[in-house]
Amino acid sequence: MMRLALLMLSLVPGSAFAQMNHERLLSGTTLGLPWGLYSGAKSRPQKDESRLQLSARSGARVLGAKYDAGTQSALLSYRDNLNARHALEVAVDQLQRQGFELTFRSWLGEGRAQALLRRNERLLEVRIIQVAEQVTQALYRFRDGNLPERLMVSQLPFDLEVYAAPLT
Repeated sequence: MMRLALLMLSLVPGSAFAQMNHERLLSGTTLGLPWGLYSGAKSRPQKDESRLQLSARSGARVLGAKYDAGTQSALLSYRDNLNARHALEVAVDQLQRQGFELTFRSWLGEGRAQALLRRNERLLEVRIIQVAEQVTQALYRFRDGNLPERLMVSQLPFDLEVYAAPLT
């Protein structure tokens, strides 16, 4: 029986094996916050865990993950049948279970949604973009707490457009 299980695992490609086991794909520490991108919902993350767990929902097929130190952003691309609004709800729910409070959320039209969440002095911006049919990218942008809580639309830099939308 054990041999059969090992044989089956040897036939499963690495990414599929990682998704079955909800393994960490990428990790780091940004602005003092340890984080990890996971292939699927690893477990129900809790507030007291030290590493922030970011993932697509269970059942989604992860296509790739990367981190850009220049913009302090982690990107997770996955295949799923959720629209941008529902994908954002999944991401926000996941972060709220880890102690983040929703500050702002906006839906920017077909295939685009974003939110800003706060935990203590840390801000995390989540942008959901549907790049193709059933292909979603979730961009997690880490920010320090020195950003204003709210800006007037006329003062709004392009990359901070999420701050102008009230909580809905």
